[in-house]
Amino acid sequence: MKMALEKVEQAQMMIGGKIVYLECEDKPKLIDFYSNHGFVKFGKRELTGSEKKEMGEYLVQMLRYRK
Repeated sequence: MKMALEKVEQAQMMIGGKIVYLECEDKPKLIDFYSNHGFVKFGKRELTGSEKKEMGEYLVQMLRYRK
């Protein structure tokens, strides 16, 4: 996760931005993992069609603000 966030930060320095957004399945281990890395839940996105078959009814939306 540290390496991924460093890469995103490098891209943000070049193009601008301070928010990292992700979607994940609503599983406690995933939510805890991302929360421990500074992400907070802010919503859900309902899935349709083939997405629904693979991942369930919705994905949790999370974001992290870089100071």
